[in-house]
Amino acid sequence: MPKKIFSNQAKGFWRFHCECQIFACEMLSEAIEKLAYIRQLIAAKNVLVLSDLGVVETGIIQELCLGEGFNFSLLGAECEHISILAAIENGRKSNSDLIVAVGGGSVLDAAKLVAASIPNGLTPDELWEIDGLSKSPIALIAIPTTFGTGSECNMTAHLSMDNDKHSLDREWLTPDYALLVAEIAESVPDRLRYLSALDAWLHAVEALTLRNEISPVQQGVLKEAIHLLDQYFVSYVSTPDKQNSLAVASASSMAGLALNNSRTGLIHALATPFAKFSGLSHAESLLPFIIPSFRYNWQNISSFFSENSLEKFEQRINASYLSGAQNIMDGWSFTIKSNDVDAMANACLDDTVLLKENPMPIESGAYVYLYKIALEQWLV
Repeated sequence: MPKKIFSNQAKGFWRFHCECQIFACEMLSEAIEKLAYIRQLIAAKNVLVLSDLGVVETGIIQELCLGEGFNFSLLGAECEHISILAAIENGRKSNSDLIVAVGGGSVLDAAKLVAASIPNGLTPDELWEIDGLSKSPIALIAIPTTFGTGSECNMTAHLSMDNDKHSLDREWLTPDYALLVAEIAESVPDRLRYLSALDAWLHAVEALTLRNEISPVQQGVLKEAIHLLDQYFVSYVSTPDKQNSLAVASASSMAGLALNNSRTGLIHALATPFAKFSGLSHAESLLPFIIPSFRYNWQNISSFFSENSLEKFEQRINASYLSGAQNIMDGWSFTIKSNDVDAMANACLDDTVLLKENPMPIESGAYVYLYKIALEQWLV
């Protein structure tokens, strides 16, 4: 099965794909035990550990990967091609038979490409040219340090090359194991913890409200993810502890699983060209489009929420999920011209699937309108 096969509610067909085994634990000490158990289970001798500088500085890697047979490669930010190539070379020279990736979504995405490339003699960019692999990827254990993208259990990877970011979806990219560790959240900076958890909520909401790419299993998983985030998001952002961290980590993985079976929606579609234009991180780029997108789609998504009016819904999410958004956006200093808006709207039109899947009908004029409403304070 080379590419994603999505449910189609209109045709009465659905599927739910999940290949990753997920382990969850409160303490890092428990994760160390699980890591040793998996390593023994698959008889791995040479472990390639992948992470980035920020994670290394927390000391997590040193605690997780003690003992013989561990080899380390440092990855750059945003799935940089050069550092991924270096990790592949390291893995081949050390005869790695297991990869342990510890980090945010970019590290985990990069690790998927490394795991697939090493045994097949390929470079990451060559993976885009094929549907199947001649050899199975190296076993991959993904340990997220931020709970937002769900990359630890889904089949999506990204690669930054030639000043552009490419996305690849293949079932063979899915990690074999995910380790969710609540204790890790306590070392994550407040801003990053907020933005990543907000991304998890948006993944869950958008995947739940698409027009046809939904199934009973996915609905159940996503509703539980949203329920957990409604309960624990605020306390997790303000004062993370073992209980709320594990709840948010679980919700993030649930939303990540949804991305094996459907797409994100309008908010992410608008944010992608904006991130490229502005240079903002993925999570930051989502912020201005949340309220305008909910307003645009409200007529066909209101049944998914308990509030009986858009006004009450906005009051609730402004008080919880969006409580830190305006402070972040107030720090942006760029300006946006009319032709920039047109270019971003045209980029959105490349996603022809979303034109069909968005809860409300949408076309180029609607994209322009939404950009102007969302980015009004930066327009010149």
